[in-house]
Amino acid sequence: MRILSTKILKENQRELILNAGAQLVSYEAIKIVPIPFSIPDDMQQVILTSQHAVRLFHDAYQKKAMPQKADLPIAVFSVGPKTTAIIQSLGYPVKHQAESAGELARWILKHEPKGSFTFFCSRIRRDELPDLLAEHHINLNQVPVYDAVAQEPKVTGHFDAVLFFSPSAVHAFAKSLPAGMEANPTKNTLACCIGPTTAAAAQDYFDAIAIAHSTSVESTIAKAINTLKKQTI
Repeated sequence: MRILSTKILKENQRELILNAGAQLVSYEAIKIVPIPFSIPDDMQQVILTSQHAVRLFHDAYQKKAMPQKADLPIAVFSVGPKTTAIIQSLGYPVKHQAESAGELARWILKHEPKGSFTFFCSRIRRDELPDLLAEHHINLNQVPVYDAVAQEPKVTGHFDAVLFFSPSAVHAFAKSLPAGMEANPTKNTLACCIGPTTAAAAQDYFDAIAIAHSTSVESTIAKAINTLKKQTI
């Protein structure tokens, strides 16, 4: 098995792949570029769906002068356990965690239909959450805090699976297929995605898609290895 990761993995994550007898090639598919933004004065409830957005939001929020008892938003809504863990470690109260942006939007429709939200996000992202909230006339202020800039992959050869951890990485990969993969269309390669939102982006380019059981790098790796092993039986 030969696996391509669209982000540089930590040593323990690399070992999960190597110990399974697979070869690993990795690169950073996207470069995070912060963009100027301001924290709205009338912010009530915050939506954070990525770790990048969490850190940039936190840095800007700490610089905004506020009374001591008002230095936290009323509530934060998040996606994924690792993003949630970072939010909580910074002292913010998480009102609800979902496994995907779409799932979060549906929860809001059911439980917070009259709420007002501020969504700190990437400039380029899937529109499932904002579109669904807009369709039901829920007030959403979108605040882009970073760009995800596609990076040119410098890898060659055939890959049995590609690991994706964000929709931006999917699109970045598709814009510039690694040299040597032109002879091996993406329909012959498994796209293993960290969550449903990333998988939805991969559907534009891949026929074979697997979704991790939980939104973590480790779960994505395990899903890719197990799926490839089943294909070889």
